[in-house]
Amino acid sequence: MRKRALGREFIMPATVNAKPAAAAKSAATGKAVQKGKKGFQKGQSGHPQGRPPGSLNKATIFAKEMALEKLGEIIAAMTKAALEGDVQLQKFLVSRFLPPARSQPIQIELPAIKSPNDIAAAFDAIWAAVGAGEITLDDMERLQGFLDAKLKVIEVVEMAEDLKLVKAEKEYSK
Repeated sequence: MRKRALGREFIMPATVNAKPAAAAKSAATGKAVQKGKKGFQKGQSGHPQGRPPGSLNKATIFAKEMALEKLGEIIAAMTKAALEGDVQLQKFLVSRFLPPARSQPIQIELPAIKSPNDIAAAFDAIWAAVGAGEITLDDMERLQGFLDAKLKVIEVVEMAEDLKLVKAEKEYSK
């Protein structure tokens, strides 16, 4: 077949416009299968169970085995290079071998907090500890978050008690 493109003629291969061959019957299923197509039905896998979860590729297994064989040498070479002044390697090793800093427990004596008025006394104790250098401003912020949460709990409990009283008065007045 001849086609014309930008003033030039060229010949299209016969396969471009060829119609699909007549469907043949699959020996396994007895259903029609086109030539050159896989014999799987739409939405059906050739391996229904699939690959087992957690199974590794052969290349991955090989790489792990090779790394384990040479692990001692690799660590020794990295350590030597880091000790000789490779700053990037030093940062890498420190980041891998030292855990990230976590907050430390705060040692401070606080009064018992049973009402919203007690929150003010606790905050004064926290502020005094900051002034004395016993705790940091970051510790104060963490404790302030605790006091805010405690205040919300107290307020919810008080509202629940008030609601009970209102309901009891309403029942009594009926």
